Amino acid sequence: MGQGWYAAVSVRRLVILLIGLVCLAACTTMPAEPTIAAPVLPTTTPQTLDTATPAPTATATLSPTPTPSPTVTPYPLAFPLGEIAYRIPPTIRYLTSDSVTIFFELDQPAQGRLLLVNDSGMLVQEQAWDTADTRHLLTFEGFTPGATYHVLPVLTSEEQWTQPAFLGKPWPLAVTFPSGKTPLRIGVISDASFGDAITQQFVNEMAAANLDFVLHLGDVVDETEWGVDPYVSYAEKFYTPFAPLLQQMPVYTVPGNHDYDADIRYNDEPFYFTAFPPAPPMADRQFYALSYYGVRFLLLDAVAMWGMPGRAEQDAWLAEQLQDTQTTTIAVFHIAPFSSSSVHPEDSAPLRNFWVPQFESANVPLVLSGHFHHYERLLVNDIHYIVAGSGSAVTYALGQHLPESQFVRRVSSYVLLEIDEDTIYLQAIDIDGDIIDEITIAR
Repeated sequence: MGQGWYAAVSVRRLVILLIGLVCLAACTTMPAEPTIAAPVLPTTTPQTLDTATPAPTATATLSPTPTPSPTVTPYPLAFPLGEIAYRIPPTIRYLTSDSVTIFFELDQPAQGRLLLVNDSGMLVQEQAWDTADTRHLLTFEGFTPGATYHVLPVLTSEEQWTQPAFLGKPWPLAVTFPSGKTPLRIGVISDASFGDAITQQFVNEMAAANLDFVLHLGDVVDETEWGVDPYVSYAEKFYTPFAPLLQQMPVYTVPGNHDYDADIRYNDEPFYFTAFPPAPPMADRQFYALSYYGVRFLLLDAVAMWGMPGRAEQDAWLAEQLQDTQTTTIAVFHIAPFSSSSVHPEDSAPLRNFWVPQFESANVPLVLSGHFHHYERLLVNDIHYIVAGSGSAVTYALGQHLPESQFVRRVSSYVLLEIDEDTIYLQAIDIDGDIIDEITIAR
């Protein structure tokens, strides 16, 4: 019995030993458990390689700055034409050395914005306009004197950005801010009312003359037939022939007697006030001052003398302006106080009687007017009066030669001014490009 028990125990020990050896062998071939592999694959990072080599998308989303956007991407200087058109194309209503006011009218309300970009198409400033209105008068400020920018009214629909057309064509516009450097160069034209070939010739010559701006002395549009849409008349007789000037500089206007004609009215007032809405610092009835390089230009509504609205306000404003006798002042208005015309010479009397004495007591060396369709230069009590009313093919016969007249000629012409610190140099140029008159005036 003792030997049998011992044998049984030995067998059991052998079995246990064999089982242990089998288990040990099994343990050496089993896969590692997940808890051992976890440090190799951190749960905070989906891919191990990302921690060593950042993906390009991760770099791009660190900040929105490196991502190209409309504010840093160059714009085209001409967008495709859209279906919406201009009734009145963009023009420069008012310009200083660091600000500009732009005006235009669309044929229907539309969403859009006005962009000012440089030659490279980079955005400088922008403004959204009122989508409920069709007429837009927008002012931009804070520019560098002497800089030039392209003005881009853009219709910003979801499908495509486009530009309005004027008469089926693009209307480019650029603005150059006055540099403050002399001489100041100005074009002067008046009674260019018909959009004829001579007016177009004069406009083209002025557009190539490196001018700062143009003064239009009134009668912007004339001989409009009854029932003709005044927008059409202005498109044909003003915006189209004057486009080479309007697309690069201000054309400052004053109203003439024909701008008040009944056949060119709109919404119970002269269409002139629709085409040229007041912009700072203009008054509601179009009398205003411009200051360039130490010279002040007073632009007046001479027709107010005949009972038109705004005379009392203009009279008070003019008297206040002329109190400053230190600043060189040039008066600009339509009806000349003096002329040797045979046509309606009596029209000069109200201006001669009321405004001339005020000019003589102030620092006014030069007065620019039109109305009478010829060119003339007169000198009255040390003030030079220029009649520049022959800006078209229509000229008037001369009448009695006034003793104050220094030069007079019945010829289509326009005037160029060049103003520096001490002098005003004036040239009158005819249809042959000849200088028919010139004078240097002390400031």
